[in-house]
Order: sequence, then C-alpha cells, then structure tokens
Amino acid sequence: MRQIVKRLQNETKAILVWATSTPVIDERHNAVKEFHRYERDVEAYNEVATLIMKEAGIFINDLFSVIISDDIGICLMPDGVHATEHGNNLLTDAVINCILKELK
Repeated sequence: MRQIVKRLQNETKAILVWATSTPVIDERHNAVKEFHRYERDVEAYNEVATLIMKEAGIFINDLFSVIISDDIGICLMPDGVHATEHGNNLLTDAVINCILKELK
C-alpha cells in the first residue's frame, strides 16, 4: 500500500483520497455465502490503511463510520456486505461531500 501511495504521489498530480472499507454483518454474510467474511478483518484492514494514509498526508473518507453511525441493519442487504438503497444514499452523500471539500 505504501508503494502504491508513493507511486501515485510521485507520478500523478491527482488529489488522493482514501475511503475506508464498509462494515460486514458476520452473521448475515456467513449464513448465506460459502466463503466467510468477518467484521474484525475489515476493522484491522481499515486500521492499517488509515495509518498508512495519515503518514502520507492523504485525506480519509471514513465510509465505515458512515454506515456504523446509522442503522447498520437497514444499511446492509441480507448478505451482510452490500449496501441497501438507504446505505448507498448515505455513502453517496459522503463521497460527494468529500469530493466537494477536496476540490475547494
């Protein structure tokens, strides 16, 4: 991840923004899918990625918190991973607000 960030910073003039991974409802996902996903893995990944992005001075759009701060049960579909229309609307607003903030 550090190598990717360094390359993007050195080779582009892009404004970089990191978006955290959204939560997982383990019980839902693991009940309907052959492969398992776990909230603890998402949290660990987001923690490491956030540290790397902060080191690099990259703005973090915390989409994980967007879903957690609402009602996760209505934000995620029965598969426990993908967003419902309500969840997608929350995420869309967060992404639009982030982009507008970074363009100023």
